[in-house]
Parts: sequence; C-alpha cells; structure tokens
Amino acid sequence: MHKRTPPTERERRREQQRRHRQREREGRRAYQVDLDGEIISMLVGYGWLREAAAGDDREVSCAVRRLLTEAANASKKP
Repeated sequence: MHKRTPPTERERRREQQRRHRQREREGRRAYQVDLDGEIISMLVGYGWLREAAAGDDREVSCAVRRLLTEAANASKKP
C-alpha cells in the first residue's frame, strides 16, 4: 500500500493561494469569526447544525454559511 507523504509547507501555501484565487474569481471572501457556545447552541436549536457535529469546525462553518445564505435570499423577496 502506498503511503501518502504529508504536504510540505510550500505545497500547503500553494494550495491556500489557489483556493483564495478561486474564491476571488467567484466573488466570495473568507472570514474568520469567533463563535461562542451560545451561538453554537442556537445553530443546533434552530436545526442548522446537528448536535453531534457541534465540535466539528467544518460542519459549523457550513451551518453558518447555510444560515447566512438563506437569510440573504429571504431579504431579496418582496
């Protein structure tokens, strides 16, 4: 079985830059925000996030994105 070597720092930076440029082309930006337990609980309580996924950064990020996207779309409706 072939073992995959971890990416070098240079490869990691190159991949980050590629994702950054892709977001720019798509008109998107990435932001880092601090969320406390109250906000995570709210996401779970309103069904945006499964309780089992509350400790998973990627799942929380996706839940916040879905919430904000739906809020933005709702604000466009007459």
